[in-house]
Order: sequence, then C-alpha cells, then structure tokens
Amino acid sequence: MSDLAATSACIDTRVIRSGDAVELYITVLPAPGAPVVTQAKEAFSGIARLLKAHEACILEERVVGTAAALQQAAPIRASAYGSFDDGVPPTWLAVAPGFAGPLAGVQIHAVAGVGKPEPLVKKSLGSGRILKVGERKYVTLSQIQAPEAGEFGPQSKRAFEKAEELVTLAGGDFYSIARTWWFLKDIDRDYAEFNKVRREFFLARKLLGECVGDTRLPASTGIGIAPGVIEPVLKKKKNGKVPQCCVDIMAVFGGPQQATKYYPVAGNQHSAFNYGSAFSRGARAQMPAGEVGYISGTADIDTSGASGHIGDPRAQITETLANVKAVIKDIDCRDNEVVQGIAYCKTPEVERVWNELSAELDWPIITCIADVCRPELLFELEAAACPGARSL
Repeated sequence: MSDLAATSACIDTRVIRSGDAVELYITVLPAPGAPVVTQAKEAFSGIARLLKAHEACILEERVVGTAAALQQAAPIRASAYGSFDDGVPPTWLAVAPGFAGPLAGVQIHAVAGVGKPEPLVKKSLGSGRILKVGERKYVTLSQIQAPEAGEFGPQSKRAFEKAEELVTLAGGDFYSIARTWWFLKDIDRDYAEFNKVRREFFLARKLLGECVGDTRLPASTGIGIAPGVIEPVLKKKKNGKVPQCCVDIMAVFGGPQQATKYYPVAGNQHSAFNYGSAFSRGARAQMPAGEVGYISGTADIDTSGASGHIGDPRAQITETLANVKAVIKDIDCRDNEVVQGIAYCKTPEVERVWNELSAELDWPIITCIADVCRPELLFELEAAACPGARSL
C-alpha cells in the first residue's frame, strides 16, 4: 500500500500496464473518526496528486459516506480536482456511519497513455464517460436514476432504459455490458420487484440463451444503499419524487473479437438465475492495459440457492470470502491480483467481525454499512481483479 504525502488517509493504488496504456485502480480509506472535512481534503487532494503524477484521467468514480458527509465532500472534491473534474459527477452513495466515520471511502478507476475519456452527458438521461482506444470503446455510466418515473418499479425500469439509451448513443448496446452496480434505497421492500424488472428487461433484449452457458448476463451487484443527493449538483426531487435506486454500468464494445466473457456459473455457486436473479457470477473484460475480472456481489448462498449460517456473521463472512476466492480462480485470476472491492456489512457488529477476519487480507476494500438482498444475509462482498496488477 502507498500512503501518499504521508497523510493519515490510506491511499492504495494498483496498476496494470501494457505498452503506453496504464490503468490505475485507486482506493482511498479515510482516517477513521476524523472530521469529514479532513477526510475529504485528504482523500481528494491525494487522488488529484496521483492523477497529476501519472497524467491520468478518471474513468469511474464512487464516493461512499453518510448523506451529510457527501454534501460536505462535494465542494471539497471540486476544489481539489480542479481541471481533473470533467463535469461528470461520481456516484454518490449514502450509507449509515461505520468504523471509518462519516466518509467510508472513494474508489477511482483511471487511465493514462490512451487518450482522455470524453464526457457522455445528456441532461434527460444522465452522464458517464466514453474512452476510445483504436476500434474499442469503453463506456462508464454513473448514478443513472429516474425519480420522475414514480414508484420503485417504474423508476428501476426507466433507469435501465436511460442506461441503454446512453450506451446506444455511444455506439453500443446491452450486449456490450460487462458489469452493473444497482443501489436500492429499500432493498428489503423492493428486491423482488427489481428482479422482476431486470429479468423482463434482459429477456426482451435476448441476453438469455436456451441454456445457462449461452447468456450475456453482466456481472452485477444489487445492494441496499440509497443514491446520494448532492445539492445543487443533483436535484433532490423531480416532480416531487425521491430517487429509489440508481445504476452504474461498465460497457466494452468494438474491435475484432468479443470484448467480454461471461461466467453465469463460477466458484462454489450455481446460476443465480435459478432463484430469480439475472446476473453472472463473474465477467472478464478486455481493457486498455489488459483485462479485468469482475466478481459479482457475493454472499453466503449455497448451490441450492439457500442462505447459509443464518444468525452467524462470522460463518457468513468466512463462507462469502471462500465463495469470492473461488470465483476469482474460475475466471483465471489470482487472489493477489485483486485491485478493488467493497464489503457490505448489515450492522456495525458485522463490520467489526469483518474487520477482524480481513485484517491480514491485502485487498483494497471499502467497507460500509448496507442491507443485503435477503434480510437474513448479513454480509456481501464484490471485487475486481486484473492479471498482472501490482501495487504502486
């Protein structure tokens, strides 16, 4: 790990290179218990120095913290970034305070040596970035949401449609989606409806073949976190409605060969589609400097689709970690190649157990408080791994 400029924030950077192409996966863990202003200044000024040192540009960004902390962090980010702020906001994720305090962490995926990502902005749809490298295009979408659509079901459907329209504007389609992240404000209430909307959307676009292996379902996370609302950057309400969900997307398309390989079954778990969730356990996508393996949000669910070790956070965390490592192996990556991750803990007590069990784990992971897709599940973990990655 690197601790840039001797700040008390931990700034971990994993790097992959190929020719002139460089990718930086940056994870910032603020100093636990520090005031949010201190946390934010250290985080964003450290990121800005890294970007400047490597002549890199942001491709993806997520900021996780309490609703109040995100509001305070937004202007600090803008000031610290200066010219690195291209007008595309990060995905702001509002969570309850955990061990770190008001700001849980910041994740950045940045690129250098391959040109500058262009903002992909359409006011009625949302925003993201597009990076063109030869014949290939990389599209990231940030916090696509549709509060104007009304209740949760219509909001999630319209968010899917907006994301599709933006990817189409960039020249791709939903066949090119490698990874999605869905953040649901009330997952206990809305997860069943979300699965219905997602399944119908994917079926209509023929992402599901006649057999499990014949699919193009993206790797995915669906987690109980509210979309953060930043004023005046984002309007708190549209037509009197509050955002109930949002989605982030990574799409890769173009070039002579299919850019993404999907793993509907991987590791210790069978297809999630068997119990109504339309996503792959993992995906491996070609990127500017190599490849990235995406490990979907993973919990303690057995081969029959049943939740395991109910009421035992230690056992659930242990089993989840084993499941994630099994997927990493099956998508031809190694444990020491993990470049980013997020651990979702249902309560502070679960976070305490996770911190204890993960103390020797050399993975750059943001830990936050969030509800998981089933009330009895206490923990979920996602990760990304890049073959050949090294610590900066």
